[in-house]
Amino acid sequence: MIPLQDNYALDANSREFVLMRKSEPEEGKQGRWTPDGYYPTLKTLVRGLSDRHLYASVQRMTALSDVQEELVSWSSELKSPLVADLRAAIKATK
Repeated sequence: MIPLQDNYALDANSREFVLMRKSEPEEGKQGRWTPDGYYPTLKTLVRGLSDRHLYASVQRMTALSDVQEELVSWSSELKSPLVADLRAAIKATK
């Protein structure tokens, strides 16, 4: 698995990419990773993750401009680690 954020990671099986989500840990236990979405391409996975973040932002914010600022900030933080990790993963398979 490639970590994307604290509670999301990228995984894959033989047919698709899997967005994994870490559940909130119960008392005395660690959180578990469970599938949160299945995507045929990395592009659709990133879009799905962006949509999830956008939905959560809209629920918390009171102005659309706040949502836009938060989404831009979040996506800029996600891009470079995701791209670097994917490049490293691809190089490791060659």
